[in-house]
Amino acid sequence: MYIVSSVICLIGAIIIRLYQDFLISISHVAYNANHNVYIYLLFFLAVLFAVLEGKMYRTKKYNLP
Repeated sequence: MYIVSSVICLIGAIIIRLYQDFLISISHVAYNANHNVYIYLLFFLAVLFAVLEGKMYRTKKYNLP
């Protein structure tokens, strides 16, 4: 469950990054730092979901609390 969310977050971050490069190359707009915040947020969420997935997996495997 969490691993799916993690993948979605990573794909979202990559799409935003590519879209940002695309915008900059098409029209010479001023560099927008707001996009970077979203990228870092999505990567953070992806890592968080991956960690939660690992914890769930360990708990199921060894029946730990």
